[in-house]
Amino acid sequence: MNMNTLKLTLCIIVAMAAADIAQGDGSRSGDGDANGRRGSFQAPLMEIKPDEQKAAEDFLQETSPVRWAAYEQIKENRDRPYLSHAIVRSYREMQELKKTDAALYELKLQDIALEDVIFAMVGNHRSETDASKKDAIRSALREKVKALLELRIRERQREIDRLQERQNEEKANFDEFVNQRVRRELEGPEKVVSRADGPRPGRLRQPTTQESPTSVPHAP
Repeated sequence: MNMNTLKLTLCIIVAMAAADIAQGDGSRSGDGDANGRRGSFQAPLMEIKPDEQKAAEDFLQETSPVRWAAYEQIKENRDRPYLSHAIVRSYREMQELKKTDAALYELKLQDIALEDVIFAMVGNHRSETDASKKDAIRSALREKVKALLELRIRERQREIDRLQERQNEEKANFDEFVNQRVRRELEGPEKVVSRADGPRPGRLRQPTTQESPTSVPHAP
C-alpha cells in the first residue's frame, strides 16, 4: 500500500460513521473545538487505558476489516497516536449510542460496514488495469453508494425522531426542565441529572466559591 493510499485510509477511518453521530443537542463530534479547529487529528490526546484501546481496536477490526488491515500497516507512522485516539473516540460514541438508542446504533453498524466495502472497492478500482473490469467495479460501487445514501436517510430520520421526542417531553414537562436547569446552574452539572435544553455540562464555566457573583461573565 503506497503512502497516498495510507493517507486516504487515515482520513476514512477517522471519518467513520461513528464520527457523524448526533449529540443530544444536535451538535456533532466533528464540529471543531473552541478555536474553530476541525478534525480528530487536531484534538488533544486524551488518556486511554490499554483495555479500552484494545476494545476499540477489536471493534474496528470486527466492523471494518479492510480499513483495519490498512491501519495495521502504519504502526510506525507519526500520525498513529492521533489515529488511535480517533478510533477510541469513535468507539466511545458508538458505545454510548448503543445505550441510548439501540435502533440508531444498528443503523450505524450497517453504515460502517458499507463504508468498509466501498473503501475496498475503491482500492480495487484504482489498482485494476483492465478497462472492462474497472467498469464492472464502478457499476457495483454505484449500487453500494446508493445503498449507503439510503441508509443515511434512515439515520437522519431516526435522529429527527429523537429530537422530536425530546421536544415533546420538554414541552410536556416544561416547569420541571426549568427547575432542573436552575439547580444545575446553582449546584453544578455533576449534582443534577438533566436533559434540559442548552449548553451541555462543561460548556459554561461555573463560578468558584472564591469568585464574586458579579465577576462571572454574563451569557450574551
